[in-house]
Amino acid sequence: MVDKVRRSIEGEMVAKVRVYVDATGKVTDIKPLTGGTPVADALAITAINAVRRWQFEPARRGDEKVAGDVELSFTFRK
Repeated sequence: MVDKVRRSIEGEMVAKVRVYVDATGKVTDIKPLTGGTPVADALAITAINAVRRWQFEPARRGDEKVAGDVELSFTFRK
């Protein structure tokens, strides 16, 4: 499947995801914001699998660490 997706990329393709982070910086949920085609869906899954392992600096409200979310874009090139 990976080779098939790689061959399907022409130029650049962007996958966007929304990442939800708790007050400790741990990823709690990820939602794809792009997709609709098999290639776009596969790239979104690739981005999600990478982000799942990340640790974030949590959002802050004053001096207090709070949960938040961020939209990330990943550009894939052939």
